[in-house]
Amino acid sequence: MGSLLNRVFFVVVIISIFGSCAIKNSVESRPAIATIKSKKLKLNSTAFLKTTTFYTSLNLYNVGNVVADIKINSTKICFDNRCFKKSDFNHLFLSSFYPDDILQNIINSKPIYNALNINRYNNGFTQFLKSKDVDIVYKVDNNRVYFKDKKNSILIKIRILSQPKGNK
Repeated sequence: MGSLLNRVFFVVVIISIFGSCAIKNSVESRPAIATIKSKKLKLNSTAFLKTTTFYTSLNLYNVGNVVADIKINSTKICFDNRCFKKSDFNHLFLSSFYPDDILQNIINSKPIYNALNINRYNNGFTQFLKSKDVDIVYKVDNNRVYFKDKKNSILIKIRILSQPKGNK
C-alpha cells in the first residue's frame, strides 16, 4: 500500500511541475488587407495578422507568396528576418518622432501616444495629433484601422476580413 501511495504522490508531483511550467500561448489569427506606405516602405497586399502572448506579426502576401513579414515583440521589430530595436525601425522606415510601440499599437488597434486626444465611441476611437513633428489622423473602428501622418508622408491601413479565431 505504501508503494502505491508513493507512486501516486510521485505522479502528482511530476504533473504539477510540468503542468505549471507549461505556458499557454494563445494565438489569434485574422486575414486582412494591409497598406503601409512611407518613404522607404510601399506595401499593399492581402495579409495575415497574428497576435500571441509574446508577439504580433503581420505577413503580407501576393499570389500566395510572402512579400513582407513584420514581427514585433516587446523589444524589437523584425522585418523580413532583419531585426531592429523599435526606435531604430521607426527611424529607418517610419519617423524618428514616433514612440517605440506605435506600429505594434496600430497593428493591434490600440491607442497611440498614451491615448492623447482620444475620442472614444461605441465601435472604436479617433485620435488627432498635431505638433511641429507630426500631423496624425488615427481612426479605429470595428474591423478597420486608418493611420495617416501628413508631415511624415506615412499611411497605414488595415481592414480585418473576419472576426478573430483563437487557436490553442
